[in-house]
Amino acid sequence: MRPTHWRGATLPRTGKIALFRGGAVVAALTVGFCVSSVAQAQQGEDVAKPARLLGVDLDRTDAVSLAQKKYAKTVADDLVCLCGTCPKESLATCDCSWAAKGRKTIELALLDGKTEQAVLDAYRKAFGDKVFAAPPAKVEAMVTIISYVLGGAMLLAMIAFGLSNRRQPARAPAPKPVARPTDEDEAARILRRELEEMD
Repeated sequence: MRPTHWRGATLPRTGKIALFRGGAVVAALTVGFCVSSVAQAQQGEDVAKPARLLGVDLDRTDAVSLAQKKYAKTVADDLVCLCGTCPKESLATCDCSWAAKGRKTIELALLDGKTEQAVLDAYRKAFGDKVFAAPPAKVEAMVTIISYVLGGAMLLAMIAFGLSNRRQPARAPAPKPVARPTDEDEAARILRRELEEMD
């Protein structure tokens, strides 16, 4: 296996490929999650869901008094527009067609004798807590944040794993230690020298 150099260190070719593939998988999952979240937000919600739950026919053209419209707007103040194009404006003040149908649903439901709590419960059942201007818990935001944090942690872990498995550059072998002469070696050398001098 031929090693390739990577930032001053030697990384086996298979390790580099595995690191690249792992990073690509994490990046693809993160991008996919972001795209699906944006697409879902832009698509908008079905405005007729709460009307069906309340038994309201949106094609009705009943006359609604000014006082009833005002009361319906106070109920709509607790809700936000989920059309997907507005920045979650109040259902009472948003100008889009989704908000207008939502206000009409509330007006007709109140005209039919439904209570404010029944209307709010129908909206919660249809869209969950995200329809409220002040939701009890920001679960959706927490899920998004946690998924980004986990994706980032996975990416960092894969990079760290790839770097820890890299091959160290080849080093020159350490020199062998030179043996110091012992007393017996020194005595043998002296004896040899003396014998040579005698000859």
